[in-house]
Amino acid sequence: VIEKRRRDRINNCLMELSQAVPSVFAKQSSGKLEKAEILEMTVEYLRTIQRTESGSKHDTNFCQNYELGYNECMREVVHYMTDIEGLGLNDSRCVRILSYLQ
Repeated sequence: VIEKRRRDRINNCLMELSQAVPSVFAKQSSGKLEKAEILEMTVEYLRTIQRTESGSKHDTNFCQNYELGYNECMREVVHYMTDIEGLGLNDSRCVRILSYLQ
């Protein structure tokens, strides 16, 4: 029973990793991945993030620039949905998309 619980915890964590790491998530559509593949891709993803973070320490405005860009993107999405598609901001599709982006 204890071993079963341990395996279940491991499998649940691997499932969460496969959904959290973009490269794993993208590759999943081509079939079931082995546990080792999920772990290898996660390690590579974390290394990439660490390299990016160490490089971005030189840019003190990195987070601010990211946030400004993200907010601009959200404004463009709202503009597209309301002005191009003709949807109201209370339309269920708009509400779902904007709540997801936030």
